Amino acid sequence: SQGRGLAIPLPAFNMRWGSAALPAGLLFALYAIWNSPTFTIQTAEVSGNIHISGDDIYFALDIDDEPVFKLVPAELQETLRANLPELESASVRVLFPNRVVVEVAERIPVLDWYTFHGNGDIEGRRLIDINGVDFTPREGVEGLIVVYATGTPPMVGVGEDVP
Repeated sequence: SQGRGLAIPLPAFNMRWGSAALPAGLLFALYAIWNSPTFTIQTAEVSGNIHISGDDIYFALDIDDEPVFKLVPAELQETLRANLPELESASVRVLFPNRVVVEVAERIPVLDWYTFHGNGDIEGRRLIDINGVDFTPREGVEGLIVVYATGTPPMVGVGEDVP
């Protein structure tokens, strides 16, 4: 008599398998898209800048190798204003598949303010725009009114009653 072999039951593919495979496939597709270089930011298109380089603006955004899906234009604009006070305004647009377009307007300085210690050593240098906002100087700014002082620039409240 012949021996009987061990029977291994094969699963029957039915709608339950399809129901389980669909979400798994969608999760895999989302993961692949999220990590795809096609949707990853590598640079920004910057316009309107004069003294601040496009690279400085891009690095201030801190979006290198980020997925485009994660970026919120309003948050990026706030990041630019916080990291680059020499910008008067910034507009950021995020476009698919992997474009970031930044339009900026830089503050125009009118004063070059040097602060000195009592012993005559320079403590710091700031630029001040027409609205009284002070910011760090960059290269290439010349021909301004120079102020030498023993204190920091005064904080000016700008309102409708202040010319």
